[in-house]
Amino acid sequence: MPRRWAAEIAEKDAVKETFLVLQKTMPVSRTGRPYLSLLLGDRTGHVDARLWENAESASGAFLEMDFVRVEGTAVRFQDRIQLHVASLVRVDEATVEAADFLPQTGQPPDQLWRKAMTLLEAVTNPHLCRLLRAIIDEPSFAQAFQRMPAGKSIHHARLGGLLEHTLCMCRLLRSVADLYEGLYPGLVDRDLLLTAGFLHDVGKVLELTADRRFDYTDAGRLVGHVVLGYEYVARHLDRLADFPADLALHLKHLLLSHHGELEHGAPKRPKTAEAWILHFVDVLDCRVAQTAELVGPLAAGGWTPYLKQYDRYFWRGHARPPAPGQAEGPVGTDGSDASDEA
Repeated sequence: MPRRWAAEIAEKDAVKETFLVLQKTMPVSRTGRPYLSLLLGDRTGHVDARLWENAESASGAFLEMDFVRVEGTAVRFQDRIQLHVASLVRVDEATVEAADFLPQTGQPPDQLWRKAMTLLEAVTNPHLCRLLRAIIDEPSFAQAFQRMPAGKSIHHARLGGLLEHTLCMCRLLRSVADLYEGLYPGLVDRDLLLTAGFLHDVGKVLELTADRRFDYTDAGRLVGHVVLGYEYVARHLDRLADFPADLALHLKHLLLSHHGELEHGAPKRPKTAEAWILHFVDVLDCRVAQTAELVGPLAAGGWTPYLKQYDRYFWRGHARPPAPGQAEGPVGTDGSDASDEA
């Protein structure tokens, strides 16, 4: 029997399915009765759930990050789907397919990795080539980089999301560098931009975890990916004999300034053309990815619910059927790519 995914649950649906418990609290109702408030998830998203009867005894049977088998009915509450749970039981994780509970990129990460490696072949500066090769060849680096999300929840929050975001950025950076080379010859160092684009979020390999859910490591919370990535690249630079000091300094500046403003977590603000380009291309790819995730299928049309974190509604456009063969998102779910180029 096909699985009922969290994103597919609609009002009045009867649901009998296994989910991962992302959050679990026990508030008290207006009548003074405790109830279970749950956030249940799978790889397609999450759904709020409430268990009103025998909440205290049910709560003692499972913990956050356990798998539970839920039976209940979907209702609409404050313009959102909520699952009213009739019963739930803890499920042994050995019986669960782990891949069902973390979102993944539409295109396999190993394919995205090959495209990124082909794109980096355009870097001709021998010093930057040595740096990239030293990092790419480091044991376990490629595996971790291909697995990590780009964020816990804000953008590209899926397995392979860091690589997906990085590849999109490098493609954009290549095009922007070529554009400005035609307008202002010599202003922009294309090789440096591509290198910084590939490495700008490398600290997220150390900042995030991707086990049953996406979360922050201790180092991620205490230090953050900007500084973690800077330190990681700086260690590799220190091992490379005869690496030009001014080139290393410029690359370090790009890594430290890619968030743009101090209040957005940037230790330094952009002070070169390459730094401006890297920052705004990062913002562009993040915002487009966020919007794609928020509006959902364009065919639905109309407006999203009010989204408090953005203080606005988002427009899905007019309802329309998808074009034949149209891919969803920046890369097709069939393994195809938006471009034949790397």
